[in-house]
Amino acid sequence: MVKKYLLDTGVLIDLYRGDERANILKGIEIPECEICSVVTAEFFQGVYRGKYGRSEESWYKSFIEIGNMSVISFDEKIAKTYALIQSKHYKKGMTRPIMDLIIAATAIEKNLILVTNNLKHFEMIEGLRTYKK
Repeated sequence: MVKKYLLDTGVLIDLYRGDERANILKGIEIPECEICSVVTAEFFQGVYRGKYGRSEESWYKSFIEIGNMSVISFDEKIAKTYALIQSKHYKKGMTRPIMDLIIAATAIEKNLILVTNNLKHFEMIEGLRTYKK
């Protein structure tokens, strides 16, 4: 199946928790989705801080396997796109969380639509497509 979407960390956490905000995924087939290494890092940051109570690591592995997903690694192209986005925002006096800009750069470079419940974090990023339910 062709990959069309990149899941943001918040969506992954909402899925894990069974939160109703994960309903943003209605109409999207999980095998059409990817995640990136930054999303993995943010998810496990919460795991290691003890924020969640179930077997998070096995849930994560099962989710990746069942969804037939791969984790997109941070590479030179994504790094350059991140730097360009960050520089443009810096020149305008805007700040954004680094991890969000890397997630956005990944979506842009891999030509994926970002699925997020935090649209404010991704506003005004040129070339980024976000999913609207």
